[in-house]
Amino acid sequence: MSKWETKELQYCGIDIIDGDRGTNYPSREEFQPEGYCLFLSTSNIVDDKFQIDTGDFITEQKDSLLRKGKLIRDDIVLTTRGTVGSVAYYHRRIPYEHMRINSGMVILRCDKTFEPLFLYHLCKSSLLKQQYALFASGSAQPQLPIKDMKRIKLNIPPLPIQRKIAAILSAYDDLIENNTRRIALLEKMAEEVYREWFVRLRFPGYERVPVHHGIPDGWAMLEIKDLIKRVPAGKLYSDATALPNGSIPILDQGRSGIIGYHNDEPSVIASMENPVIVFANHTCNQRIIWFPFSAIQNVLPFVPSENLSRNIYWLHYAIVGQVNINSYKGHYPEFIAKQILVPSADLAEQFGIMSMRNFQMIVSLREANEKLKATRDMLLSRLLSGKVEVENLEIAFPVGMQGAE
Repeated sequence: MSKWETKELQYCGIDIIDGDRGTNYPSREEFQPEGYCLFLSTSNIVDDKFQIDTGDFITEQKDSLLRKGKLIRDDIVLTTRGTVGSVAYYHRRIPYEHMRINSGMVILRCDKTFEPLFLYHLCKSSLLKQQYALFASGSAQPQLPIKDMKRIKLNIPPLPIQRKIAAILSAYDDLIENNTRRIALLEKMAEEVYREWFVRLRFPGYERVPVHHGIPDGWAMLEIKDLIKRVPAGKLYSDATALPNGSIPILDQGRSGIIGYHNDEPSVIASMENPVIVFANHTCNQRIIWFPFSAIQNVLPFVPSENLSRNIYWLHYAIVGQVNINSYKGHYPEFIAKQILVPSADLAEQFGIMSMRNFQMIVSLREANEKLKATRDMLLSRLLSGKVEVENLEIAFPVGMQGAE
């Protein structure tokens, strides 16, 4: 077995680069929704990868005034204040050429004796996350100073082994990312079909359907409040009663969806054929749920009203974004649009069948991702501790590591 070494971070050929904290640090007024350089915040790192669908940007002129904190490809970003220990890798598929860190982050930049992709996997492992917590200081606003970060210990194999381990783990990440892209595409397809059929009114056979005052025959303008019925939420749960594992998920208000589990009977029964819509107080986040669940307070389940045979998948897209967040007090939501155009039952059902197929594929892909993540995480700890030997394995290296020996 190749010899592994344990070294403090400061002796590993890794530069720790702080962000610019000088007088030219951007003010809130200087940020723009788009522009030359993405100025990262902790919200741009989710689940140890970049989440950059939205963000704050600065101009090219402002970027030129800042001295430190600009990323180059293969850099690793680590959050060091507030949320300590989130990590992301600036690989070649990230679409932005100009990115900077804010003052609550650092850049880890490897020299030629260290494989960046290996460092990324090492940084997001439990082996290092435990050390982040150990060296972090402050309770109200935890932070990890660079002087303490330098003392973090890394278990380091020779460079060829680093590259093999990185290639193995990245293969799992690539599969997960491909599935995630397919999920996003399936979701977008359903949304686009909804807009084409029910907003632009280019539904199947629209050429043969008479339209009077903007309403096709067989359609109607109806009150949203008459289209939905609240489902009793049953027993409510909280952070204190949630378990890390269990048979029934507990829904929360955020976009993450689940705060934990329990092993009692579910409060709400849902399935792919009979899903449930949920609204969340404060955030007014709306989701469609197709599995049995329970919920915290102010997560409110709804289904179509009993006297209306409209498909719930159509109803979900019809009312999403219509809850008035300023007036919603956790009881019955007030809608921005009082009325909506309701299609014929046959057309809503046709859309529902297509949407259900998409959701079935989405569920399968999400389940596949959960299995891939579990296998990857198990391998992660074993590979990074040297318990699984890779020295004699033939490895196909990803792009950017081709030619590694």
